[in-house]
Amino acid sequence: MATNIKVGDRVKFLDDVGEGKITKIIDTNTVLVETAEGFEFPYPVSQLIVISSEQDYEHATQGEITTTDQKKSFFDFDEPDIIKDNEETNIYLAIVPQNPYQISDTKFDLYLVNDSNWHLAYIYQLPEDKLVRSTPGHLGPNLLELLCTYSAEDIKQVNEIVFQLLFFRRTPHQLRKPLFVRIRLKAEKIMTLTSYIDNDYFETKALFYHILEEHPLEEAIEKLQKHDFHRVKQEKEVKNKRLNQPRQFKSGKKPDLWEIDLHITELLDDTRGMSAKDMLEYQMQVFKDKLEEGMRDPNVKKIVFIHGKGNGRLRQEIRAYLDRKKIPYQDASFARYGFGATLVFVSQTK
Repeated sequence: MATNIKVGDRVKFLDDVGEGKITKIIDTNTVLVETAEGFEFPYPVSQLIVISSEQDYEHATQGEITTTDQKKSFFDFDEPDIIKDNEETNIYLAIVPQNPYQISDTKFDLYLVNDSNWHLAYIYQLPEDKLVRSTPGHLGPNLLELLCTYSAEDIKQVNEIVFQLLFFRRTPHQLRKPLFVRIRLKAEKIMTLTSYIDNDYFETKALFYHILEEHPLEEAIEKLQKHDFHRVKQEKEVKNKRLNQPRQFKSGKKPDLWEIDLHITELLDDTRGMSAKDMLEYQMQVFKDKLEEGMRDPNVKKIVFIHGKGNGRLRQEIRAYLDRKKIPYQDASFARYGFGATLVFVSQTK
């Protein structure tokens, strides 16, 4: 509700789009508002928001842009233009899951990352029905900013995001062309945990889309690191038959029960350079692959996944996944495994 309204104040309407200027105070509850089209209408004071006074507006026309909420203009900064020496410009869209261990049921934060010595005036556009919704903003040098947050279901519906960028500084500089970038988003990639990488911008892993990339060396290193990780995985899969052919109980009966040991030492010979998160992701990927393989095999009825004793993180992740997929399970034989294994009934899902 607007208070202390004066003639000359510029206002916005709570129940309508647009803005206008107060031309007359009719009474304590009603004023006369002139719209941008030049029409005057009586309007309830309770339905108006003052956005600037007449004095503010006069200053704005002279280049001193101020508003009642004391927001600064794009060209009014406290921080210096140049924060670090290098002149490379790297602009990214970053997607950060709020809970990386529940990738299929979490919220995702979308950030604009400005790894450069430029100020950015930006507009990002997201689809809304058959149109787009545009949101403007300013981002200073070497900073990042949260743009929006999506649920796991909603982000699957976002096919693209469009950015328009202007580069500027307070000090004299070379003219730089505006940038228009259309980024295609794929739900499969966003919902895949291995798409997220360690980085210098966030404490957790993130998925990055290049808006403007002038540092190909980092990109090459990143690709090399991912290649090395997959190479180690492939070599291990070739050497370890338990990854290519699940171990079975030795009996004369049909191989309707599989036993899969998910201890990391059973899956990989060398875990150097892998964090605890990396190892957990790898174990979960093996678990999912073997579960899907068993569900496809008409002979398999049960699978025992050996994950270790107690209430460890791997056990929790396995059971959370089974709960989401509504796949029945129970503790495996205590006499054989203690509390360190889960028995999954894959036959009931076929």
